[in-house]
Amino acid sequence: MEGLRVSSEPPPQHLYSRDPVDPTAEDSLGKIARRIPSGSTVLDLGCAVGALGRYLTQANQCIVDGIEANCEAASIAEPYYRQVFTFDLESDEFKDALADRRYDVIVCADVLEHLRDPGALLAALTPYLEPGGQFLISIPNVSHIGVVMELLDGDFRYREEGILDATHLRFFTRQSFLRMLNDHGLHGVIVDTTLNDLAHSEFGNPHRQELADYLFAGLPVNDDLLTYQFIVSAIPKPADTAFEDPVVDEEPEPRGPRNHTQVYWRSVDEAYDEQRSVIASVPYSSSGSLLRLEIPRSPLRRLLRVDLSKTPGVVQLQSLRYLQADKEVWRWDPATGDPFRSASYQHLIRLNDVHVAPATYMISAMPAWAELSTSIPGSSSETVVEMVLTTMSPTASLELIRTYLSEIDQRSRATIADITLRRDADRITRERILKSRIRYLERERRELFDDFGVRIRQHEEKEALLERRIAELLSSTSWRLTAPVRLATERFRTLMHPGTPPVFDQSSTPAPHRDGSERS
Repeated sequence: MEGLRVSSEPPPQHLYSRDPVDPTAEDSLGKIARRIPSGSTVLDLGCAVGALGRYLTQANQCIVDGIEANCEAASIAEPYYRQVFTFDLESDEFKDALADRRYDVIVCADVLEHLRDPGALLAALTPYLEPGGQFLISIPNVSHIGVVMELLDGDFRYREEGILDATHLRFFTRQSFLRMLNDHGLHGVIVDTTLNDLAHSEFGNPHRQELADYLFAGLPVNDDLLTYQFIVSAIPKPADTAFEDPVVDEEPEPRGPRNHTQVYWRSVDEAYDEQRSVIASVPYSSSGSLLRLEIPRSPLRRLLRVDLSKTPGVVQLQSLRYLQADKEVWRWDPATGDPFRSASYQHLIRLNDVHVAPATYMISAMPAWAELSTSIPGSSSETVVEMVLTTMSPTASLELIRTYLSEIDQRSRATIADITLRRDADRITRERILKSRIRYLERERRELFDDFGVRIRQHEEKEALLERRIAELLSSTSWRLTAPVRLATERFRTLMHPGTPPVFDQSSTPAPHRDGSERS
């Protein structure tokens, strides 16, 4: 019996490919990219095919090194980096490779979860930070509602990519990741998140969504149920700093799953960016939530952009106003129309009449935003943007959208039926007019034929009368008596004009006497 053969070749590595980095996007690379200052020296751990390095080098004038264990990915990334090192991150090879290099930013974008001991690697890399340097990290959130609902289904299924990537060795929540950083001499701050609701994640299905809406509505749960990834900034802790357990509020206010609304501001000659924005969390609810977002003071008039939701779905804006020094300076009046400039709509669809409150919007894709039509005046005090907003759960959003589409379908059917009815009525009217015209023409035709018949008969009668008159004339005594005169006249004319046809029909000339002389 042959022994069991075991292949010594390692399994093929998965090639992680990312779209080109967009610094305005809501994905993890976009959020990290916009936090790296121009001209920085950057180390990109697990750089894959080099999407981040390409952006930082070409658009941000950074000097970028990369480390990537997958040789195929490293060869693709190489043109965009000063140098790409190819080795296992958990080996000691990086110490010789990096030598005396120092970095303003060390990026760990979706890489630490693949390591056996990510904390040890971060501690070992800390000496390679420039003074004032930082780690920028994106890490999956294992407390995402999708994982929770899958556990409630009795499952924990690994996938090719995502939170439960088959190559993930470590899993973190907000608290456990910040604690791990503390344990390895780093002070971490959650500076941003990427959001993804259950319906649009790899865990989504209608059964789980309905169950989640039922289970979590009104329950005291943390804000991270919709957080797909944490974006973390970490810096070395001073040696004499005591350990601080990063614990969230002991008694969080009762609330269900939440969404987020963000307001950006800019002067006329500026662009919107994350540094000039403020964000608030909004619970999924069928009733409105009061939001008060504070805009810093400025003597300049400023424009406002509102991202109503960070996930697709339906939101309702019930009221909106600006306050300065606790005094109302502007309030949205539904009678004047939509509060947003319709030309600025980005992935927003207004579902109801523009003169009706609440204003109901469907968010079809991300990012979804619009610019308010009324700017905020300059002021020596802060401006508070106060709004009452209803963020519907995915299930409620889907139901409202179905209702909206059903109403559109009913109106479309009614319009089509009305058009068909009008068309049929027009056709019947045209048919009636045409038939009436045909009857008129038929009557005219009969009358013309009748008149023509009368005229023909009258002509025939006149012709018969004329023939009788001719016959009577030819048989009269006077015609016979004048026959010699006609004959002589004809002969004279022939002599004078040879070749001309006869005027008198000789067949009508009386016959001569038997002795050969003509009758006189």
